[in-house]
Amino acid sequence: MEWSYRNVREVLPTANIARSSTPVALPRSPRYLDEIPFADLKGEKRTVADALRSTHVDGFLVLHRGRTVTEWYAHGLAPDAQHLIFSVSKSIAGTVGGILTGQGRLDPEAPVVRYLPELKASVYGGCTVRHLLDMSVSEAD
Repeated sequence: MEWSYRNVREVLPTANIARSSTPVALPRSPRYLDEIPFADLKGEKRTVADALRSTHVDGFLVLHRGRTVTEWYAHGLAPDAQHLIFSVSKSIAGTVGGILTGQGRLDPEAPVVRYLPELKASVYGGCTVRHLLDMSVSEAD
């Protein structure tokens, strides 16, 4: 599995989502988090470093108030390497959606086409923003 997450393009068709041609580096406020203790699901005391190493994590990034606090990479991953991200995209979209809703800039009950009219002829055409945020959209809906 570890190999496939970094080499998915050799197994499945994928789409590259390129970064900006003018990326902005986030400011850094480095903190040493490795020894922060917590109780795992079994109630056993562990540290962040223990968890990262024992769960086969490839990369770990902590942001706080727009600043990079810590970065950690393993198994050949590097800051500029591509990696399969699965549900990370959904988490980021949900977080941004929550922020925009809290600011009154996004109405979760509004039709998606209010914000993305080009989706009118797609399966999303009759959906609300909440359907997308809750991931409750299907062709049967």
